[in-house]
Amino acid sequence: MFPHRNRFLLTLALACVFALAGCSHDDNPTIPNPVTSQSDADDVAFLAGISFDNVNTVLQAGEPVAAPVPVDAVVLTDTTFQRGNVTFQLSRRYFTAAHVEQTVPDATTDSLVLGSRAFGTDSTSSARYRVSVGHAGQLRLGGLIAARPIVTLEGAWGDTLDARFTALRQAVTRTFYARVLTVGNGVRVPKSSTTGYPTAGQIVWTVHAERTRDGVRADVEKTLDAVVTLTFNGTRFPVLTVNGTWSYSLDLVTGAVSVAGSA
Repeated sequence: MFPHRNRFLLTLALACVFALAGCSHDDNPTIPNPVTSQSDADDVAFLAGISFDNVNTVLQAGEPVAAPVPVDAVVLTDTTFQRGNVTFQLSRRYFTAAHVEQTVPDATTDSLVLGSRAFGTDSTSSARYRVSVGHAGQLRLGGLIAARPIVTLEGAWGDTLDARFTALRQAVTRTFYARVLTVGNGVRVPKSSTTGYPTAGQIVWTVHAERTRDGVRADVEKTLDAVVTLTFNGTRFPVLTVNGTWSYSLDLVTGAVSVAGSA
């Protein structure tokens, strides 16, 4: 994968990412309120899907450097853009296969470090939910040089989500305030793939979620803690599990989470 120095940077990002997203040390997720029912697992899986939408937005914005393209197609400067009313801010650093940083990418560029921040409320880009977002993180894409057959990805990011959505199995509205810490590791996309879907690797979310009554932060109905794991399998619908017990599928095109077998 990547050199030890970069693993250290990702570990550091993992430790700091909540502060960047506007959370304090005391807000770090714990496991005092484990998910014990299908409906609660549904809600936690949905929140992981919202977090996935955030990082997928970042990846789509950084995508021109994730595959061999002409240099003039690569964005060379930091980028700010909107998704709904959420503002995303990206920064890029480029490295050769020898881990030498570059001012601009070229044919020798082998990896990209993509930093991201996001804040605001998204009520227009998704019919599935409304959410106020605080996001910060770092992703690293490797294997970009033409000689390498596989693009790899790893990273860490954190999200605060003030979300409203319809439950997966019930026609009821859920409102949540959640803090989500995420690590992606070992994600691999063969350049020979005709679909571009990862064939291996995982994304793991540690979720601390407070289900509120009609979105009132001071009126908490239930608190949930869970570990949600997305395991890539080379298809559009990788498997997502909550606490290793409840299974779902996640649509890599739409970002929608669905009950396993219903995609």
